[in-house]
Amino acid sequence: NSRSPSARSLKNNMLNDIFKRKIRKGRELNTKPRIIVDIHEKDSAIAANLIELGAEINLVSLQIGDFVIGDVIFERKTFSDFISSMLSKRLIEQLNQLKNHKSILILENYKEMSEIKGNLNPNSVRGMILSIISDYNIPIIFTKNSDETSDYLYLFAKRQLKPNVEIGLHS
Repeated sequence: NSRSPSARSLKNNMLNDIFKRKIRKGRELNTKPRIIVDIHEKDSAIAANLIELGAEINLVSLQIGDFVIGDVIFERKTFSDFISSMLSKRLIEQLNQLKNHKSILILENYKEMSEIKGNLNPNSVRGMILSIISDYNIPIIFTKNSDETSDYLYLFAKRQLKPNVEIGLHS
């Protein structure tokens, strides 16, 4: 072969660089969505669902919220927990902590609203929901069950892996 050792080594280095870039790109595309899960949620169906969907979860003792994705804190409440937290005033404490962060409330099993019993007026629940949105500036996602909650969390985590793109409306 008429090539000098330095030309051969330069060619090999170029091929190695190209190959490394392809591997790096492949890793970026195949990176699993990462979700930080509060240790108290470790035995929940949601943690198991997230793993099954393909997320990488890290169990951590969180001071506020149940899940963290990127810089967003998610507080998850089943409807019955929402009601009991509302009545015990614990919900107000949590909202005061959440309002200082980028956060989202997930309200699961909201269909149970139609089954409110006792002295609780459904309008007080509606008022609390409106207060969360308008006074605390915390968006709410309503889900029918833990499977749908898992789907939202997983999709949100997947979105964190993609670059921001402008949303366009097509006619």
